[in-house]
Amino acid sequence: MPRGVKKTVDYAKEIEEIEQKISTHKNLIDTLKKEKSNLKREQQKAEKVKLVELIADSGLTAEQLSDLISKVKK
Repeated sequence: MPRGVKKTVDYAKEIEEIEQKISTHKNLIDTLKKEKSNLKREQQKAEKVKLVELIADSGLTAEQLSDLISKVKK
């Protein structure tokens, strides 16, 4: 006694749907990578601005800062 009729699978359709999902996710990954890159670039800009402000607030000349950094590196 059969328990049910086995459903026919359209393999080509299933494969196409999977390929479409893969494409969608790849596009999303690319978009997220671009967003990450932009955020890192903005972070670097903010850090540079903060550094320039700290240097300006210190009142030291470029030569004095260079000497201080040289001493720290040794």
